[in-house]
Amino acid sequence: HVSIDGSGSMEGTKWQQVLTNTIALGYVALKMDNIDLTISIRTSGRNPNLSSKTAQIPLLILAFDSKKHTLKDLKKLKYYREDGLTPEGICLEALNIPNSSYYLDSYLINMSDGMPTFSDYNGEEAISDTARVIKNIKKGGVNILSYFIQDEYNEKASNNFKQMYGKDASFIDINNINEITKTLN
Repeated sequence: HVSIDGSGSMEGTKWQQVLTNTIALGYVALKMDNIDLTISIRTSGRNPNLSSKTAQIPLLILAFDSKKHTLKDLKKLKYYREDGLTPEGICLEALNIPNSSYYLDSYLINMSDGMPTFSDYNGEEAISDTARVIKNIKKGGVNILSYFIQDEYNEKASNNFKQMYGKDASFIDINNINEITKTLN
């Protein structure tokens, strides 16, 4: 499963590079019989049931499933736009990733540019919550590959990211995002 941060902070080059790599992974999955891939986008959206135009809800978009979709569907990913906030742990907890077994290796590949932020869900609470969710996903035998995508290195943000994702967190320079695809080979 590939899950990407679709928040507004991913705007521009980060978003375009992440989408390009994600679409490439989807293409490989469509061509390989032994790889099933789902792609989700984590963001927030306006709650239509609330009158305030700023009322946001966590939004997990299940954008692609290689078992159900075609190349034409995969190419539609390029129309998604980065917007909203980053309810990281909230959205990751909603994912249904099959547990690893003797016959199946399951992976969560996460691409994000940092801090979980959503309404009052932020700071240490959101970091701890995301770490808890990742720990629970790992307990199911799911392998985690998490990529922290930044224009430049930020030690505090990098440490927070490692606190959430543990030793499985990697810093990726946006200018070398193809490193993600290389590490998956």
